[in-house]
Amino acid sequence: MRIMLDTNVLISAALLSSPHIVRLINEISERHTVVLSTYILDELKRVTRLKFPGKHDLLEIFLRELPFELAYTPALPLPQTLVRQYRRSLHCPKSASLFLL
Repeated sequence: MRIMLDTNVLISAALLSSPHIVRLINEISERHTVVLSTYILDELKRVTRLKFPGKHDLLEIFLRELPFELAYTPALPLPQTLVRQYRRSLHCPKSASLFLL
């Protein structure tokens, strides 16, 4: 099973050393595939910089040790005008949505 962890869970494990969360992440990573999105990684780095200055190295070590699959997430949603224009250019509106997911 693929399991996505959110920023709060990752901060608790990496920076706050919560023993319960660390144990949970270890169990998950041994039995399942951990998935982290590019959005969560960006948010994790931003929150670390703002709320935990000086702990960036701990975060980097944690992420290097954690086996995970990276899922790309676009930075911004596409404007609907661009989506409509793209669908018209394909001449097949229903199949165009498959490419936009």
